[in-house]
Amino acid sequence: MYELILPEANVVGVDTHELTMLHDDAGIGIDGEPPSEATPFEPEEIIDHYRMLEGVREELGVDCLQLHAMEYHLAVMESYHSPEALRRGLEFSAVNAATKAALGHISKPEDLERGLEYDPSGVGREAIELLAEHVGETAEDGILETPTVAACPNRVVDEPAGTVGIGDIVSASSFVLELAVSNR
Repeated sequence: MYELILPEANVVGVDTHELTMLHDDAGIGIDGEPPSEATPFEPEEIIDHYRMLEGVREELGVDCLQLHAMEYHLAVMESYHSPEALRRGLEFSAVNAATKAALGHISKPEDLERGLEYDPSGVGREAIELLAEHVGETAEDGILETPTVAACPNRVVDEPAGTVGIGDIVSASSFVLELAVSNR
């Protein structure tokens, strides 16, 4: 099924379970043990997620594949995408996710102020630093922005009021802000 639908998309957003399913469906091998789908993740697993994203993106021929994990958001892309726009979209989606988790809903723009009350994940920052080192780049304040990879820490709410729909909010808000910033 993915062979019919996903090639029509420019950008695809997935969670860790969906990434594993796509990776398995595409028949792409992975060296060693695959990363856990459980949370919290070990920071080193970001490198496996990165490799899986790259493999699936290339297999599907999509321009950009985004992963929303508990501790971080990660995207791999063709080099013609705007890394800044993508990074800003990922950061915006982290605020949206925290807002939805904290309040259980997002009803008005002012609700997003609640998401800003949660700091970016320390584990996410650590993971992104490891990925930056792996790709020969540096991460500034736990944020990685290159022509082919972008990542930012998520904002984690320890006791969420609601989690249903967070993945959809993450994908939609990231895509919308990325488009808005890219089209300036």
